[in-house]
Amino acid sequence: MRSQPAPNAHADGLQGLSVLIVEDWFLVAEEVRDMLEHAGARVLGPAASVQSALGFLHRERPDAAVLDVSLDEGDVFPFARELLEAGVPFIFMTGHAGESVFPPEFRSMPCLKKPVNAEELRTSLRGVLGR
Repeated sequence: MRSQPAPNAHADGLQGLSVLIVEDWFLVAEEVRDMLEHAGARVLGPAASVQSALGFLHRERPDAAVLDVSLDEGDVFPFARELLEAGVPFIFMTGHAGESVFPPEFRSMPCLKKPVNAEELRTSLRGVLGR
């Protein structure tokens, strides 16, 4: 069982919030999990597929989500649409350059270039959460 790291001084804005991670690369997912837990968030997932992510969403509505754009099975955009309908704020992460992979409705959404660092992740999440 994983132990929860103690929140640090930068936890403001994420303390106690649940954040769903949708990422199919285990090491990236674990790195993001560690960053979020260190910032005081409670992590749901990671989910490695849209289907798995939908299961998490139906069991518990997260406060926010971090979505890898490209999953093994395809892109994450069908799940992003579900989050929009549910009113769950989210940010994208991608290793791709440019907006060309994004459908028009997502081109203005926050997107972090991989590898992400803890400060930009916290700042982006606080931004979509309005904190």
